[in-house]
Amino acid sequence: MRTRRVPPATRRQRLGARARLFERLRTLTEYRVFPDWNALIGLLATGGPVAQPP
Repeated sequence: MRTRRVPPATRRQRLGARARLFERLRTLTEYRVFPDWNALIGLLATGGPVAQPP
């Protein structure tokens, strides 16, 4: 079974997207302290904070 070669331009786009993700994570964690991973992931997944229990 042969693997499909990914064109260099596509590889650069994927690496760029990955770099942007980590840049955004770094920025978020510089300006805000998250109580746990769930709060950070919730913000990334929904664009807003995770709902807090009453």
